[in-house]
Amino acid sequence: MASQLVVPDQFLEATREAGYRSTASALSELIDNAIQADARSISVAIVRDDAGSPVVEVCDDGVGMTRTELAACLQFGGSARFDDRTSLGRFGMGLPKASVSQAKRVVVTSWRGQRAVDRDSRC
Repeated sequence: MASQLVVPDQFLEATREAGYRSTASALSELIDNAIQADARSISVAIVRDDAGSPVVEVCDDGVGMTRTELAACLQFGGSARFDDRTSLGRFGMGLPKASVSQAKRVVVTSWRGQRAVDRDSRC
């Protein structure tokens, strides 16, 4: 029997604990992604959901993601810009690592044209 490279449950917990140390540093990753997607406007808001829990929303007017890109965006290494050296990140680790370091549930919504597509993940 071949051994696995990672133990999924322990990998996620280790990544969460070794991730971004502050909400500000995790948000900087999301803002960098928006800039890399040619966003002209980026907003960060903290709101409360129906249960009164805080929800952090990052919205931008960048180019958006295709369905394929959206499906991969929360996977470690799942980047349409893998090895792109034009910005800070380039290996598809930032969005998922920033997300799991700060939250156990992440929703990514992307628009291309008039159509919204969601990716909801419980981490």
